[in-house]
Amino acid sequence: MIFTTIDQLSNYIPQIPLLDLVCNELKQNKLLSLKDGRYELLGDRVFYMMNLYTASENNDKMYEFHKKYIDVQVMLSGSELCLWSNNNADLNTIDPSIKDISFQYVEKESASLNLDTGNVAIFFPGELHKPGLDSGYRKENRKIVFKIKY
Repeated sequence: MIFTTIDQLSNYIPQIPLLDLVCNELKQNKLLSLKDGRYELLGDRVFYMMNLYTASENNDKMYEFHKKYIDVQVMLSGSELCLWSNNNADLNTIDPSIKDISFQYVEKESASLNLDTGNVAIFFPGELHKPGLDSGYRKENRKIVFKIKY
């Protein structure tokens, strides 16, 4: 897991080369005007989903994880709480016939991240995380989740 800002994101291109496409896309002024949905940058290797939502008060213990994709979560506006766990995800539980996502019960988080406007959280395959939680502000959020094939 990496927690950084949009301004510092390019520092991680040596570790994640396709992150250069993400950084270039973030420089575009069009992002705040995009509608919810999926947008491709490099086919199924690099794409993103634009999300407009209000954070959830859901406190269940199910965390998500991915097997094939790095999640690059960029908060364009608003605020949310994201939980992260250093427990090991069971990558064998992902059904190949569905999207690259599965869920696992986690007793206790290892870290809480406040994603505010301009923050970026990067989760690698197998890293358990629970995004989209209410940070106490209960306002509308605009977040992009970039997916980079690992």
